[in-house]
Amino acid sequence: MVDNNGATVSSYGYSATPSHAPVTYNGNTLDYDANGNLVDDEDFIYVYNNANQLSEVRYSGNNSLVEKYWYDANGQRIKKQNSDSEFTYYINKYYEIDNGTATSYFFRDDERVAKQTSESMEWYLSDHIGSTSLMVDENGLEVERTDYFPYGQVRSGGLEKYGFTGQENDADTGLMYYGARYYSPEYRVFVQPDTILPDPYNPQALNRYSYVLNNPVKYTDPSGHYVETAIDVAFLAMEINDIRTGNADKWTYIGLGVDLVCAALPVATGGRLAVTAVEETVTHADNVGDLFKLLDKTVDAEKKVDNAIDAGQAVNHVDDTLQATDYVLKANNKAEAKKAVDGLPLEIRDKIKDFYNGGSNKYTEFTLQKTENGNYLATMTKPGNVPGSYATYYKEISPSGETLKVYKETIDPSGNLVHSKDKMR
Repeated sequence: MVDNNGATVSSYGYSATPSHAPVTYNGNTLDYDANGNLVDDEDFIYVYNNANQLSEVRYSGNNSLVEKYWYDANGQRIKKQNSDSEFTYYINKYYEIDNGTATSYFFRDDERVAKQTSESMEWYLSDHIGSTSLMVDENGLEVERTDYFPYGQVRSGGLEKYGFTGQENDADTGLMYYGARYYSPEYRVFVQPDTILPDPYNPQALNRYSYVLNNPVKYTDPSGHYVETAIDVAFLAMEINDIRTGNADKWTYIGLGVDLVCAALPVATGGRLAVTAVEETVTHADNVGDLFKLLDKTVDAEKKVDNAIDAGQAVNHVDDTLQATDYVLKANNKAEAKKAVDGLPLEIRDKIKDFYNGGSNKYTEFTLQKTENGNYLATMTKPGNVPGSYATYYKEISPSGETLKVYKETIDPSGNLVHSKDKMR
């Protein structure tokens, strides 16, 4: 890696195993275990538990403890110990106790917006990918300002631990906790391979160590498994403005449709899934004017964008898109699925969120469709115990919010239906 003057910033070396993992970095040797986990980089030794989770980090020189971690049954980190035997307890995402100091956190959906201790209240102001850029106090006065390099290394500031993309930075190790695994801003890769291949059709996704398809200014990865788009909504305001000022042609409307669906579908990388949905819309539209069935309320989103790139605010008309495309949601984790249905009518949204909330972390695919009779059909799927098998839960909801059906289907590795069970009772 070189800067704009051609000077070397970082150098990497690779070998056949583990595939795509750097085995040298700036002259240091990086060693891995049989699972592909980084275990030694000449600065630290990384220890993993039986669940393949990072459990300890020790200094390579004397093997003394740097940090130690504990996890609950869902794989979430619940406790951390540092070299001074100070402990952090993660009660839930809203409440932590750090070396005896209690901190409450406040969220807008999944975005951390404020924190409160017994002494102060501070607010998070983030950039377009959710990185904490500015902390202010109750009076709006600056507490701290942080600047980042593209892959998350801190250029200046950086005292707030929830920094780059809003994830926690373990300052003593230099790693960031991303839920499923840990990320190194210095190495610009995860220190463990992804256990899931989110998009086999995207060559960038075949590198299980890479961070957000090597495009950190556009994507984020809040779970450690799947990228989310942070940039597509930037194009919404431009396309909406073209429509309002009369500078739009047919392709502007189609482009807006694609960007809307991309923003509603965080896993629709590059618009591939979105184009399929919008093609369905265009096929059934007699003329460009008919596309306003998809866009009739979307112009209001421009007011919500207001120079801040916020997919959760700008894409607030999921139901309109759903009516036009017949297929609005395909997500690979619970958080993305719940966020994507925020624009639905209240009585529908709450039923679907409750349904998704009932699934464990084993569920890896969530979908939502609108049936021919106008009902909403939500599904969530998890792998079965037999390799290649899977189980899918279905919930059908009427436009008024009445639950019509809840059932489960189990499919064997050959794709045959093993059984279907009514879950309404």
